[in-house]
Amino acid sequence: MLDFVQIPFGAIALSAAAMMTPHLSRAQDSQPTPDISALEQSCEAGSLESCLELGFAYYNGNGVQENDEKALQHFLHACETGYPLACADAGHMYEKGYGTAQDFVAAAKYQGLGCDAGATWSCVNAGYWLMVGKVVEKDSAKAARYFAQGCEGENATSCFYFATLNESGDGITQDYSIAANNYQLACDLRETRGCAALGALTEQGLGVPQDFDKSYLLYSYACDKGNIQSCAQLGDLVASGKAWIQDVELAHKFYLQSCDNRSIASAISSSAEACFKAGQNLERGEFIEAYPRKAIRLYDQACSLGLAHGCTRAGILTGEGHANSFGSVDQEVVATYFEKGCGLGDQEACALREN
Repeated sequence: MLDFVQIPFGAIALSAAAMMTPHLSRAQDSQPTPDISALEQSCEAGSLESCLELGFAYYNGNGVQENDEKALQHFLHACETGYPLACADAGHMYEKGYGTAQDFVAAAKYQGLGCDAGATWSCVNAGYWLMVGKVVEKDSAKAARYFAQGCEGENATSCFYFATLNESGDGITQDYSIAANNYQLACDLRETRGCAALGALTEQGLGVPQDFDKSYLLYSYACDKGNIQSCAQLGDLVASGKAWIQDVELAHKFYLQSCDNRSIASAISSSAEACFKAGQNLERGEFIEAYPRKAIRLYDQACSLGLAHGCTRAGILTGEGHANSFGSVDQEVVATYFEKGCGLGDQEACALREN
């Protein structure tokens, strides 16, 4: 547990999803070999738990040849005849397309049934489909209920998504205090997005006392663990001097760290801003040695990530001859930057394009 960010925790309220490791596993380590014949007889005699165990055996190839179609048949039989915990496993099979065509609608249905039966590992998936509303009709309130159940089962991702709904008020009552509690739970369970989000609430004083030093610790932990969005947040905090230190050079390093690791779609926006801010530092040369050519490269990265004013600044510096050591200007490249910046909504780029 991260004791330095511990917040008193009350009752869990409603929270939400990204795919989580399922109960099913292909791992063979030290699994006892089941008596397949005995399980088949028991299943046929009405023992649904035996049917579930048969499904596991076929899924893992344990004591029998691996066969996903038979595994799914047994999971469905158990699920649909009175053993709802097996529904979660059936949902996993539909989600992955194991033993059947991939079917996210069926996955959502069976994972929801499994979650309601107590298979909390499936709650995050069930909630996710309802939260995004792409394969089933969006229902944030129901998603929150699933995320709450998953969070009670100590599923870190469920706690995180539940907290995002608490914070936004999407489908449930907005409550920053409950959001902070659930982000704390997610962070304690090593979900770095929870740590970063709790850092943001702590920085703003929403639902928890404002504490810049605590925000620094939360952002720093998440950044060290590879959460690139928190690296950008850490850069902003250090640059502002609101926490225990103001150091633009250190902030610059955090911006570069975020800019150089932009592989996660949800973090692209923060990475683009980080690239732009690092570019500004190198263009201005106030606290860091000026390096306009590298500034152009960083602005270009921000531009490629969809940040309009990144395109504009790249075009301006290129037009001033900073793109190469000879001071030559490629007007076609300049025009391309302004065209893209204008297309992304930057009015300065539009004006420069016309000139």
